Amino acid sequence: MDKTQNISLGLKETVSAVIRVRNAAGNLQRCLAGLERQALPPSVSLETIVIDNSSTDECVDVARRYGATIVPIKEEEFTWGGALNTGFEKAAGRIVLLLSSDAYASDSNWLGEMLKPFTNPNVAAVYARQLPYRDAPVDERRRLTRSLPAASLEFNRHNRTG
Repeated sequence: MDKTQNISLGLKETVSAVIRVRNAAGNLQRCLAGLERQALPPSVSLETIVIDNSSTDECVDVARRYGATIVPIKEEEFTWGGALNTGFEKAAGRIVLLLSSDAYASDSNWLGEMLKPFTNPNVAAVYARQLPYRDAPVDERRRLTRSLPAASLEFNRHNRTG
């Protein structure tokens, strides 16, 4: 049996996706379409929360089309961490995904793979590798390669274990 099926231990599990956006409707469209394509266990439902930083483009309309909860933040009140905190406060899920609107799933199994480690009760957080866009600047490619390596890393409260 696939371990992902055990995440909810037979109960309905909500996973919340918190997405920060500002004037990036095209990217948000791709991000939300990628979330909609995810193959999830029947016991898992996905809640989508879009934290909109005073967008003047079609971001809010895009979020509505995908059934997302939209939480506006005024430009002068926006901070990166504050937006994430706002998303956490609104999230109903025990598991919360933090995304930027320019991040999107590379395939339909991404979210299921992100959830698998949570079958271990000692897991508190996971991350997915972020790949640069094809036309990303060289410095962005280097930063992502260095900070989000292909190999998995595991930490415990004392040190890195793998």
